[in-house]
Parts: sequence; C-alpha cells; structure tokens
Amino acid sequence: MWNYRRSVLSRIEKVLTLRAGDGDRATAAAVSFFLPEEAEEVQFTTKEIKSNFSNYSAWHQRGYTIQKALARHGLQLQPSHAEGAPSVALPEAFATALYELVVEDLFLFTQSIYCDPSDQASFCYATFSLNLFRTFEAALRREYQQWQARPVEAESAEIDALLRAHAGDIMDCFVAGVVDVVTEQVELGEGASCSLALLFLLELLLRLGRGGAGDAEARCQRYAHTIHTHLVTGQEPPPASDRAAELRGTVAWLQQQLIAGDPLRRGMYEAITAGW
Repeated sequence: MWNYRRSVLSRIEKVLTLRAGDGDRATAAAVSFFLPEEAEEVQFTTKEIKSNFSNYSAWHQRGYTIQKALARHGLQLQPSHAEGAPSVALPEAFATALYELVVEDLFLFTQSIYCDPSDQASFCYATFSLNLFRTFEAALRREYQQWQARPVEAESAEIDALLRAHAGDIMDCFVAGVVDVVTEQVELGEGASCSLALLFLLELLLRLGRGGAGDAEARCQRYAHTIHTHLVTGQEPPPASDRAAELRGTVAWLQQQLIAGDPLRRGMYEAITAGW
C-alpha cells in the first residue's frame, strides 16, 4: 500500500512541476526545506503514527520523505557509525524546519515508548532521527535558541520541559526519555518488557564510545553515568572520578540484562560488544 502511495505521490509531483513551471518549483525548493507536498506527507505520517504507534510503514514513510528532501538539496546523513565527523552546515530556513521536525520526532517517540516500551517501530526510527540530529547538530542547536522563545502548547508541555532541561539537545532528551521509561517499568515489575530500550542504550553507548575523543566521548561517559545512576544494580559503584570504569560496568550490565531476558540471542549480544 505504501509503495503504491509513493508511486501516486511521485506522479502528482510531476504534474505539479508541469503546471507550476520548473522555475517556480526551483524557487520553492531553494527557500524551503520541504516542498508543499512533502510537508503534507510528513503531517500525514504524524497523524498515522499518533493513531497507531506500531505503524512501522508510517515511520518508514516519514524517514523516506525526509531523505528525499535532503537528497534534493544535495545533503546526506552521515553514517550512523561516523561519530566525531564535523557537523554539516544548513541554511537557517532549513535548520528551522529540521529542528521542528526532530522535536516532533521526540514527541512521537516518547509517547510511543511510554505506551509500549517493546514496540520495535519507534526504536528503529529513533536511530534515524538521532542520526539526523547529529549530522546537522551545530545548526539545530543554534535553532533551539529561537525555538525556546515560542509559547508552550498544552499537548507538548512535557516535551518542552524535557528540551529546556537539556538545553535543546535532542540526543540527551532521547536518552533521558528511554532511561525514564525503563526506570518506571522496573519499578512496576515490568522490566522484562524493556529489552529494546536496553539494546537501544547499549548500541548508543558503543557507537559513541567508538567515535573517538571529543563530544562523542563526553556524551558516552555522560550517558553511561545517567544509566548507571538510575538503572544499574548489583555492582559496586566505581570511584566518582573513574568514568572509564563506570562506562565498562554500564556496558557489562546492559549486556547481562539483555542476555538474562533473551538468552536465545546471547550470541548476538556478545558479538555487539566484542572488542569493547
């Protein structure tokens, strides 16, 4: 169904181009990140995701539409393993559109995992959204200064508070949201439902830890400290100054929890951390 939808939309775009003229479409594309029909498609995916957070196809269509717009502007995402690469510059209008987009991503993601922390669709998309943020981080962090001046809407009050608590850092907010959900589920005796959340945290730590010195390393240690403080049990706390030991202990604990909850995938979890 979604492939058919993309085919129809492609034909509509061609008709609009013929009607408006190449010059008018080129002008619109130059000043706006999304073409009107792309913006409508993103809004449509928002509606569909809100009605069913497990709608993997809607999440996929959202990412497809964003990548299509990026390609039209000659932009591309950095590989997810390329931590430490310099942030890509963006025109201000593009940065505004993308920051609003990743804020909405954060809202949809947190709503999804609070409803069902075992839902795979939202975690798959979260990796894409974080990659989007990291690729254009410098421009998007500047955009937060403008964004925080806007009035707070009732529906997004919790996300506004989360963003303000983390100075607009989308990645920090994603991690805080996941840690909060896992903490809540463990307190309710539902920790077994959190394997995807734990895997998300583990893979993020490993990705950042392999990104070399600088911001990636600082984030890795910061997130490990947050996870260790709120979640890790059964370990002697390392000295406050030994962040490396805290990171190793956090990675080991996450792996142990994943294996205990899903022993059939033990080999996969061990392979993920091989060489760590």
